[in-house]
Amino acid sequence: MKKSERREQEELDEATNVSPYTSVFEEDVEEISARAEESGRFEQFEPDCRHHYGVTYANEADAAEFEEYSIAYRYGMGLAEQKSLRNDNWSDIEHQVREGWESREEGTWERFQEAVYYGWNSIRGDHDLQRPESRQ
Repeated sequence: MKKSERREQEELDEATNVSPYTSVFEEDVEEISARAEESGRFEQFEPDCRHHYGVTYANEADAAEFEEYSIAYRYGMGLAEQKSLRNDNWSDIEHQVREGWESREEGTWERFQEAVYYGWNSIRGDHDLQRPESRQ
């Protein structure tokens, strides 16, 4: 979206009090996650996600099995594939992603946020980038 188009959309959103992300984040976590499954993207990145799970979660005392985290990876991937989010940075949408997760999914954001973020970055090709400062 061009700068002028984005500004016009922001003005419209302010006038109507609607977030530009409303339609994406009104969808169910499972619906968004299913898209990553259906597109074959999760299958493509599943070995990477399993490795990330092993490094990030598996050694925690209260760690669940990978399957419990897989919806978080798929959710991040599904969001990354949304055309409306294609030009956004994680920091632009993290608040809405968190709200979407917490309103529709069991498990705290703090527990699953790294998996969602990793899924997002896997699709975007950014998984070698530095994590946002909020999680360092």
